[in-house]
Amino acid sequence: MAGAIGDIGAAGIWPQGGGGGSSPYGGGGRSTTNTSGGASTVTGENATGFGSGGGGGSTANTGSGAAGGNGTAGLVIIIEFCVQ
Repeated sequence: MAGAIGDIGAAGIWPQGGGGGSSPYGGGGRSTTNTSGGASTVTGENATGFGSGGGGGSTANTGSGAAGGNGTAGLVIIIEFCVQ
């Protein structure tokens, strides 16, 4: 029976990409949700700050993938202690 409780048709499926990993110096790209209902792709969001990962893209009804967001460069902090 169409429309019954718990019945999830194609209109209720929203592909979602995962969020990127954050670091102490910046945030990962947010996750994306594709709610267009038709054939479309949503590119993942770029990361901010040092050492963070980009968010995953999502695609619906296209037969191909969606690009994820760009991650950011790492950070190296060198502290030198001199004893004389």
